[in-house]
Amino acid sequence: MNMNISKPRPRHFGINFPPSCCRQDMRLTLRQPHPLYGLDYELQSFECRKCGRDIDRSADGAGLPHISDTVEK
Repeated sequence: MNMNISKPRPRHFGINFPPSCCRQDMRLTLRQPHPLYGLDYELQSFECRKCGRDIDRSADGAGLPHISDTVEK
């Protein structure tokens, strides 16, 4: 018997993979083009439904993490 065990795939940073807070996925509240990098990147804002915490993150067009300079709201 051949048991092929593969490594788990890394989670992408896109909207289909929201961050977690309070043991649940956070809700996407805003997507917008990145003000410094244009349409190739976007800012995503998420909010926890339970505690109200919010975070912003930057992603490229493929939904992969993008490290950018801090952007003031």
